[in-house]
Amino acid sequence: MNSVNVIDRKMLEQRKTILGTQYDYGKISIGATGASRTATGTLSVHTTIENMTDHTQTLQGRTRFYDENRSPIEDFSAWQRITLPARGSGTYREMSLSNKAGFFYIELKEAQ
Repeated sequence: MNSVNVIDRKMLEQRKTILGTQYDYGKISIGATGASRTATGTLSVHTTIENMTDHTQTLQGRTRFYDENRSPIEDFSAWQRITLPARGSGTYREMSLSNKAGFFYIELKEAQ
């Protein structure tokens, strides 16, 4: 719970060979992730994503919210697009519909 999962493995696993040595790196890096209550009591979540490449990356993100007992209380949100400039960063944000949300799970993938 309260986690981010990159479900598109190609966003994380790349291999580069320099002078005969292979290096693994990812296209993106997940930074700060957190949540806070809004004035109406819903849960607002966010995660920062850094683009590790030299070109623009477009991702999609969605969230599922859970109650204090860790039971799902909402379906996944709609996919949202996040555009990251080359070597830049962006923030994905979502809010629950219910004020009973206590936990969250965020999925990220490369945009289709």
